[in-house]
Amino acid sequence: FIEFQKKYVKDGLQVVGVSTDDTLAKLKPYVAQAKMNYLVLQGLDHDDVQDAFGPLFGIPVTVVISRTGKVCTKHVGLTSKDAFEQEIKSLL
Repeated sequence: FIEFQKKYVKDGLQVVGVSTDDTLAKLKPYVAQAKMNYLVLQGLDHDDVQDAFGPLFGIPVTVVISRTGKVCTKHVGLTSKDAFEQEIKSLL
């Protein structure tokens, strides 16, 4: 996602990460160490995340959302880089 954010930000891509299993104290150093170049939110104990995108039964869950806010795809588990790139390109 770091690479996608860097590559497609000029085209309007905005990656947003949500951690549903870490406290803010654990999340902040991880984001810094991983040099994440996109917004990462702390979703632990935020039921509204589950309500909006759930149920979230696995980690990772990746939701691809259009510019208009429409949920286009939802991936549970690992997904190939090529699959994500095709989805991103189709929405830009």
